[in-house]
Amino acid sequence: MQSGANRSAILFTGTLLTALWASQAEAAIIASSGEATVFNDTFAGNSSAWTNVNVVNGTGTAATTKLAIDSSQLKPSIAGDAGAVVSTKTLAAPLDIANGPISLYMNVRVDTINGGDGSRFSFKLLESTGNRFVDLLIRPGTGSYIEYRNAAGTGVQGSVTGTSGIITSNSTFYTFKFSLSAPDGIASPALAQAFYYNTTSSSYVSLGSIAGLIDLDTGIFNRVEIYNRNGTGGAAYFDEVLVTQVPEPSCALLLGVAATFAGRRRMRDRF
Repeated sequence: MQSGANRSAILFTGTLLTALWASQAEAAIIASSGEATVFNDTFAGNSSAWTNVNVVNGTGTAATTKLAIDSSQLKPSIAGDAGAVVSTKTLAAPLDIANGPISLYMNVRVDTINGGDGSRFSFKLLESTGNRFVDLLIRPGTGSYIEYRNAAGTGVQGSVTGTSGIITSNSTFYTFKFSLSAPDGIASPALAQAFYYNTTSSSYVSLGSIAGLIDLDTGIFNRVEIYNRNGTGGAAYFDEVLVTQVPEPSCALLLGVAATFAGRRRMRDRF
């Protein structure tokens, strides 16, 4: 006879598998193997409650330093007005880095492929308390950076490979990935890595990493943030963002057991 704990674990695993399969079927971004979807938005509207959005599907008043969601894209409501735009989403449940690596994905295109600092954009992960954050910032055509705030409260940038030769068209969406891992939780500095998706090889290619420097406060994150410089040279447009986490071993084992059980049941039902 199954215990209550086992029944709960199987029910939880089934729910997680259903949600994961559904999200992967709907998402254009291809997540790396072994990652479970935590949050996914393709900007059909603002049901996710991003802050600072004035215009939704053509309804509202465009304003400087505000965002619009239109044509399934998150973008400045007035493109190229040189006003930086910031929007934050609070996750349904906080993510603990001790439970496994966390990844942020963004599918983005830019008006100006060599816009540099005036067209920079980023996707940020913020701790639930205090002011610590980690993000991937891209200056189109020039530099890319992993940014974080240290224990002294100072923002720090570490350079990774720029996007020259990667972003080559202003009509194409490109996928970038930023991952944060800390095998020892907050006991040791975290590892941050940046990637872009190479459509030729159908794989994520490293832009670089920062290790041994990022000291987290709690390692618990509850918000993500999109930053768009929206310079006079043009803006950035997001048509999808994705947040994932690699399940801790016990959850991964349950996922494997549930998948095997489902496969055996399908085989049994055929006969």
